[in-house]
Amino acid sequence: MIFRLVLLWVVSWLGAIVFYSRRDFEPRKLLLFAAWRAVVICLWTTGAFLAMTAVQWAFVDS
Repeated sequence: MIFRLVLLWVVSWLGAIVFYSRRDFEPRKLLLFAAWRAVVICLWTTGAFLAMTAVQWAFVDS
């Protein structure tokens, strides 16, 4: 399960780079901006991941 979460983080960072590369940013600023957006996405997906894991532990694995 942790592998899926890390893979989701990497894909979100790469997706943010691809999305914001359309704009006219210098490369260093693009990476920082994409990293900031990826952090926001990672926090959001980590919350969903933890909720999903809690439901699984509470109802499925019991």
